[in-house]
Amino acid sequence: MAGNFQCPQGQICSKEYGTAVGPRNTNLYFRTSTAISQGSGTEVTGGTTTLYTWVPDTTSGFTFGTGQGSWQPAARSNDGKKWELLKDSNGKNILGADAEKSLVSTNGNLNRNVAANTTKTLNAAGIKPTDTKKIVESNTETATEEANADGSVPKEFTTEDQQKTDELLRGLQGAIQSKSRGVGDYKNEKYPLTLDTSTQDTIQFTMLEHAPRKTGTSDFANGNFFGDRNRDDVKSRGATITLPIQPSITDSNTVNWTGQSITALEAMTGIAAASAISSGGTGVAAALEGGAQLLQNKAANDSMKSAIALGFVSSNKNFLTKTTGAIQNPNLELLFDSPSLRQFSFTFVMSAREDDESQAIRRIIRFFKQGMSVQRASTGLFLKSPNTFDIKYKYKSNDHPYLNKIKECALINFSVDYTPAGNYSTYDDGAMTLYALSMQFQELDPIYNDDYDKFGKESIGY
Repeated sequence: MAGNFQCPQGQICSKEYGTAVGPRNTNLYFRTSTAISQGSGTEVTGGTTTLYTWVPDTTSGFTFGTGQGSWQPAARSNDGKKWELLKDSNGKNILGADAEKSLVSTNGNLNRNVAANTTKTLNAAGIKPTDTKKIVESNTETATEEANADGSVPKEFTTEDQQKTDELLRGLQGAIQSKSRGVGDYKNEKYPLTLDTSTQDTIQFTMLEHAPRKTGTSDFANGNFFGDRNRDDVKSRGATITLPIQPSITDSNTVNWTGQSITALEAMTGIAAASAISSGGTGVAAALEGGAQLLQNKAANDSMKSAIALGFVSSNKNFLTKTTGAIQNPNLELLFDSPSLRQFSFTFVMSAREDDESQAIRRIIRFFKQGMSVQRASTGLFLKSPNTFDIKYKYKSNDHPYLNKIKECALINFSVDYTPAGNYSTYDDGAMTLYALSMQFQELDPIYNDDYDKFGKESIGY
């Protein structure tokens, strides 16, 4: 890939770099070339920087692991502040929407990294820092290789290995594409057909294409290894089923706490380990000295000191109790263990009053049954996650102000009772006179304290 780039004659060109752009931290590979402008003498008066980006060759389809493509000029600037976006032969901007935003914004990753790496390239070529500032004024004092807009370390790729890795991942993603019915292949349905969403309260189930979390190194410094699911893409949203709100509406927020104990010996060991990390050998010595003082405590009588010693050295936890009748203080305390994932159950009874409504019920059942089913990939090596669902309570077409919100859910159980009245009964065309639908959903993500900040203080939130 690197060999495909030809530096324009008389210009100063950078190496190949990469940076993360957009909410999904997509890798964008770039180079720059800078034409220096000089006055009547050797004084540098400015310059023009052209941003090149790597554009894969898709005319003949995806070629697995070959790195086919070319470097194309995508933007040009005379001062590092204002960028002219360049177009391809079809009149379309070379840069995508996320990359454009990241370039034109002074706080964008692409803007800052282009400025930082252009500055480094010019300085390495012998251009004085004062002259470099005339060419690259945007963020050069704060944009360095160690400073992205979010304070993270930008990704730098100087070999073809990373590009090939990305192409391997794209090939893998292509291999696991589902051959099942997509979320956009369904139609909006409602029951009953006379349901008026402008005046009646309803519950809506919208099918979503399952979106795995994205991984990346852009926020490693903060301990964040997984990004949020991006639901801005309308293509990920499918049809919506609208039903009347059921009589029983409940939610239950649960956090797991468990009783945990720690003995004196375990506490001393933990403190010694922590001290070793924070203070080295001095900390370990202090922890051991504290343990020795405990055994020499004048307030403890001889038998109790012996009991403590026996409890420390014995591998059998019952030995101390058998010989002294005492136990080590477990220091029992209720401690936070983990968040939990909420579940929601819904039951709907449907009885068709006309043929069209009978057909609608049949399509609604199919919608949930097929939507929750495991998908087979285009290759037999993989199975793909089922579709997920967005559930909303609606009050006259708006989000219900007095009911809880629900995060994206998986449908983990769906059952249909075709004879809920206890007898087999059909219409003339064979349609059942009564159906009872039972659904159990579970949220994909736990509820966190800061999730409530998305809503006003008067809202119930999740």
